Amino acid sequence: MDLKAGTVLHNGKYVLHSQLGKGVFSITYLAINAESGQTVVIKTLSDNLCHHPHGDQFKRQFLALGRLLSGCQHQHLVRVIESFEADGRPYLVMEYIPGQRLAELIQANLVPEAQAIAYIRQIGDALSILHQKGLLHLDVRPENIILRQDTDTLVLCEFGITSQLTLGVRQTHASLIAAGYSAPEQYISKGQLSQATDVYSLTATFYCLLTGNPPLPAPVREVLHAQEGFYILFLPDLPPCPQNLTPVVKQAVWRGLHMVTNQRPKTVEAWLSLLPTQEKVDQSSSQLKVLSPQQKSLIAPKLSTQTSKLSIQTSKLSIQTSKLSTQTSKLSTQTSKLSTQTSKLSTQTLAVLKTVHAKLKTQTSKLKTTKAGFPLKALLMTGALAASAGLGFGFALRMNSQKEPGSTIFHTDQSFPPRSNWPLSEPQL
Repeated sequence: MDLKAGTVLHNGKYVLHSQLGKGVFSITYLAINAESGQTVVIKTLSDNLCHHPHGDQFKRQFLALGRLLSGCQHQHLVRVIESFEADGRPYLVMEYIPGQRLAELIQANLVPEAQAIAYIRQIGDALSILHQKGLLHLDVRPENIILRQDTDTLVLCEFGITSQLTLGVRQTHASLIAAGYSAPEQYISKGQLSQATDVYSLTATFYCLLTGNPPLPAPVREVLHAQEGFYILFLPDLPPCPQNLTPVVKQAVWRGLHMVTNQRPKTVEAWLSLLPTQEKVDQSSSQLKVLSPQQKSLIAPKLSTQTSKLSIQTSKLSIQTSKLSTQTSKLSTQTSKLSTQTSKLSTQTLAVLKTVHAKLKTQTSKLKTTKAGFPLKALLMTGALAASAGLGFGFALRMNSQKEPGSTIFHTDQSFPPRSNWPLSEPQL
């Protein structure tokens, strides 16, 4: 029987808001705690189980498991607040966790290997709490894991408690089998379930974190094993390529997804120990990696050596700077000396110029005195000689004018032998 929104339960303490999901064996509702205003999730058994011949037994077991789960407190495990019965139907009240389901996160983008290891350790720790109470989850998969809003914390939800209540009839309903995540023994009606069953589902979730897809379903792997002679997990022509995973991680995946139950690690802690130790990554901050003590011990000597080298280089640089300062000082001194020498040279040049000017002035004065007392007779004789030379030169030119070709004082007669074959140039149009 589906309950409508506004239905009041547990003496008016809870008011149903809406239906979140409905399966073969259970129904989940979103409700409000009328006393605190807190949003909660309420789960109950479906009509199939309530009206089953063993329905009363299922109800008692459902409430008993609720009480056990309320004692399992862990930050990565959804908290069960209380359980109660109303109108012949059992109810389980759990905290409401706002956030994104891990399946949606994986579809958006792949998770790096280091982050996948950090995530799967969170879920593994939550599973360990359940196992310590003698409980199995039996439905570990990305759809049942929520990334708490505004944090980097995963929370394991949606206990597969109905699987534990219906051991004799659960295999007749495919909804209780999650292809790729359910262990081989979950496909067998009388299969022996154990902590190794949850190890298989946990490893399959880790596989999906790394690759974006669940591993092949257990029955398919069995058929391929019969055909090929070995179990197939990583397909070379499909993602993920084996080389994308480190050998240690790949080996841990193989061990956790072993088809034979007793060949898998028997506990979650044993399987987690196969994974490499990874430093925690704070996604809400700048995502700086926190070094482990072992990494710090390895890095410290190298860092000390580099610091020492840097100190030596700094010292050398200081010495070079000091030398440069000394050279600059010497250059300044040389510049000062050059300025002094230039000043002296300027003074000497001025003195020389003054001396030359004085001598030139004296010589000019003497020349003036010489010109003033020059004999008049010498001037007349020079004029007569110049006139005579001019008349002679003019007479020679007059007598040897070029009236006919021939040899003159200025021309040399040139004759050519007589020839009849001189080249003639033709007129060109």
